[in-house]
Amino acid sequence: MDGLDPDAKLMLRLQSGDLSGFEELVDRHRESVLNLAYRFIGDRVEAEDALQEVFMRVFRARNRYEPTARFSTWLYRIATNYCLNAVKARRAERRWSLHALGANGDVFAQQIAAPDQPAPDEDFARRETAAAIRDAVDRLPDSQRMAILLNKYHGQSYQEIAATMELSVMAVKSLLMRARVNLRERLLRYLKDELPGGAEIAPGAAERAREERPKRCRTRSKDSTRETGS
Repeated sequence: MDGLDPDAKLMLRLQSGDLSGFEELVDRHRESVLNLAYRFIGDRVEAEDALQEVFMRVFRARNRYEPTARFSTWLYRIATNYCLNAVKARRAERRWSLHALGANGDVFAQQIAAPDQPAPDEDFARRETAAAIRDAVDRLPDSQRMAILLNKYHGQSYQEIAATMELSVMAVKSLLMRARVNLRERLLRYLKDELPGGAEIAPGAAERAREERPKRCRTRSKDSTRETGS
């Protein structure tokens, strides 16, 4: 057992009937599983449900677990399969429940506050950009979106993503490449809409547009103040 990672040792403790091993596993991985579910599903309540179900599946599969790979890879595989199936099931339900289509429009309301506490107009521009990025990610096909989340938000390598999603490394590279192309196209269209007169975006303009947007927000704020006489 000396060569096993600490999580695998906890699973083996659970197999032997030591429930404290399971409690420690939940404590160690609760946040990462919840974050993955929330980012993919886009709903806090459903993400909490996913968290409970994923660890229930871990517990039920305890006797079938074999420490042939890192426990985290095995755990992410369970979480990934659950999230993919949950989204498919939700789409099927929405075909019969049209009123649910607009229920969760703002699914990425939580933003990390900047430590320098930006001015309200800069904060608004930053949140608007974050929302555009989130929307672009949400519009990716499920497999591309999951690969991006595992890679960018959870730091998994190509090999780890391949093990998690049960794909070849080449398939993962292809998924990530297509996802990046799709994100770039959608975000460039968004930034083009923000440029005066819908100007064409030249190389490097994306970065300049992001820098200019807070300035334009401040200008609009000053103009509105002069108009109201405040």
